[in-house]
Amino acid sequence: MASFSCVIGPVAHTSNFCLDFRSSRRVSISSNVALQRNRTFFSGGRILKLQPPHQSRRSLKMATSQIEQNVDKRGEQDSEGVRAAASTSLVQPEKGAAEIVQEFYAAINRREIDTIGELFAEDSVYEDLVFPKPFSGRQAILEFFQKFMDSVGPELEFRIDDISSGDPSATGVVWHLEWRGKQFPFSKGCSFYRCDIIEGQRQIIYGRDAVEPATKPGDFTLIAIKGVAALLRQFPSLADRF
Repeated sequence: MASFSCVIGPVAHTSNFCLDFRSSRRVSISSNVALQRNRTFFSGGRILKLQPPHQSRRSLKMATSQIEQNVDKRGEQDSEGVRAAASTSLVQPEKGAAEIVQEFYAAINRREIDTIGELFAEDSVYEDLVFPKPFSGRQAILEFFQKFMDSVGPELEFRIDDISSGDPSATGVVWHLEWRGKQFPFSKGCSFYRCDIIEGQRQIIYGRDAVEPATKPGDFTLIAIKGVAALLRQFPSLADRF
């Protein structure tokens, strides 16, 4: 009695077992499959066709060739994915906003105005609430910090007390000034910075400083706020002048 094989798409069956090329597993054929010569029948809702041994070997060769082609294509796709991931990692800077701002304060302490310029974007804006207007543009910001460094001398340095690091595009920092290791009076402050990626480099695009005032009016501040609020309720148009 001649042996036969059963071919179902890419799955080749021989005797009572089959080799599934998609999962490379040897699985059992249902016992109700009766092998008959040159017959086509249904089993489990699928069309089965019996073939002689020489045809089964030819089908097996074709299925193996198809598998090798699929493996080659999958390998090419994986390689393209690796190259794309590598390219993306080159575009995204490793440093977040917290690291950029730490470098900024370190550059001030070293009095390196060129390094400060590299950390700020060309059209960045910097607000120091001690001054009436913000400094707009890199050049204006560098001129401000150059004047600051010339005014404080070489001994005064920033010391970071705390800094947030959860957002790579923004950070808040609490700081104070020290003179030869001693805290400088009325020098506590907090700042906010926002960064953006420009030509593959993360730079500061906005900064705001709120510095401890030299005078501390205390409760008088609340009285002043209450008086201004009452004035605005009586003359709402005054708010347009702020």
